[in-house]
Amino acid sequence: MPVYDIREVIALAKKNEENTGLLFDRLHWKVNHIQRTVPIVAEQATTHLMAFVLAYIEHVPSMIDALGDAAEASGCLRQVAPLINLVEDIFIYGSNRGTEERDLEELLSQAYLAHRLVEEINSHFMQAQGEALASIDMASADLIAAHLIGEMIAPALADLARDTALSLFYEQGLKLHQIDDRWQQQWTHFAALHELLPPGLGAAH
Repeated sequence: MPVYDIREVIALAKKNEENTGLLFDRLHWKVNHIQRTVPIVAEQATTHLMAFVLAYIEHVPSMIDALGDAAEASGCLRQVAPLINLVEDIFIYGSNRGTEERDLEELLSQAYLAHRLVEEINSHFMQAQGEALASIDMASADLIAAHLIGEMIAPALADLARDTALSLFYEQGLKLHQIDDRWQQQWTHFAALHELLPPGLGAAH
């Protein structure tokens, strides 16, 4: 599936949110809980959280674009393709509801799984090759997302990402033998977390 399909799913979920306001209402009730662990400006706190969720979800197709472009430029697209395909499938097929029925709360969980999966792959690559696959730090953003998803679901998604990354890395041969400078060029903008967090929402501690 092309990345455009992911963006289409996101666009439909945003449209559903505009019509229902379901996620905004749920975030409003979670503000007090989130403020215990995440520095967040009290004024318009729900609006800040909503902006974060949208940025976090919309970060996924951009991440896949960068990953695919860098892999192609470095001549290792074949090795990276299983990861790209899996992240796409999480969004396209990771639901028992039709595309037009998807909502942002569901996509937040899938975005969390996608981000954690890429981070786990990066971690395995670091251990095996001695250097990072990509210059990326989503730890603070993932922590905020995990709090929003809930302590019953987020740990299970993190475990799934870890197990899946292990399978991809070792069973499907996701071992790259050379990192081109183009990897880092593609990933530079992901290293600055403040670009993902909107004003009023600070990094978690």
